[in-house]
Amino acid sequence: MLGGTMGAYDAGHYPWLLPTQRLIAEAVVQETPFLGLCLGHQLAAVALGGSVTLRPQGPSRGLVPMTGTEQLADDPLFRGMPRQGPTVAFNADVVDTLPRGAVVLGRDPFGHPHLVRYAPRAWGAQFHPEVTSAMFAAWARMKAVSEAEAEEAAAMITEVSTALPRIDTLWQTTMRSFFRQVRGPGHEHGGHGDRGET
Repeated sequence: MLGGTMGAYDAGHYPWLLPTQRLIAEAVVQETPFLGLCLGHQLAAVALGGSVTLRPQGPSRGLVPMTGTEQLADDPLFRGMPRQGPTVAFNADVVDTLPRGAVVLGRDPFGHPHLVRYAPRAWGAQFHPEVTSAMFAAWARMKAVSEAEAEEAAAMITEVSTALPRIDTLWQTTMRSFFRQVRGPGHEHGGHGDRGET
């Protein structure tokens, strides 16, 4: 589940947010593999009993380093991720209270949950592994109003574009693992027609 410009509590303007939260909760109960990114991560937190708030430090945009916890190495989906590494963020809200049973796998420099396992087959990431250089450039330019902000956006775009090849390489392995979970038993090591292509 991807991100969006709305917040997890904006159901008054976006009524579909409430049934989406119910769908997430149902997926967790049924152990259907779930991966929420940015808003998807925040919706999962709220749907499962946690809460979201404005990021006290202000919006987080651009490259954000993540530090993995000890639990990262044992996670069935993310154990191949390095303990230290860059992520691409673009958010104003953060999860401030985790649901019962949630496990933090990684934190941002301020200690906010950046990567979470909500249930045995449900995860959330506050960042955007799906982003491309063009996507991030559009987001950054959209927020730049003044000349100074435009210069800052240009620097962020360059920084993100430079880091994306490394980020993409790391996430290809993770997403293959996730899709194997979605496909179910019998596909753990690939099968007919699975040639490891992305």
